[in-house]
Amino acid sequence: MKQISAKTNIQAKYRRPFWLPTISYYFLSSALTLALFFLLWGVLHEGGEQTPWITAGILASFVLISAVIIREVYLRNARNKYYLAKRQLDYNISKLPQAAKIKRNRPKFTLQQNSFMLNQISLKS
Repeated sequence: MKQISAKTNIQAKYRRPFWLPTISYYFLSSALTLALFFLLWGVLHEGGEQTPWITAGILASFVLISAVIIREVYLRNARNKYYLAKRQLDYNISKLPQAAKIKRNRPKFTLQQNSFMLNQISLKS
């Protein structure tokens, strides 16, 4: 049982921060690009363009390349935010034992001091 929990702790510690299903994103981008290509090709063909597939292909390629770039920029920003938050959390956790040591070192009441303080409180009230 301990081996399984240790394994899951290791997996949780070293997992990738952002894993988005790229195949579905690229499939959707490709489908939209293909639809745009045929739409532009039809419009340009009806307009009497000599080579409508070249213009439609260039515009569709631009859309597909921009979809890839937008995804990479978005994931890079999200990954940077994740690492910044992780670094801040690690820093805060590393400072926690020092704060706990400071609180533990304060002097505690003895039984006599405690009874004296309780007597003082009861006299004042």
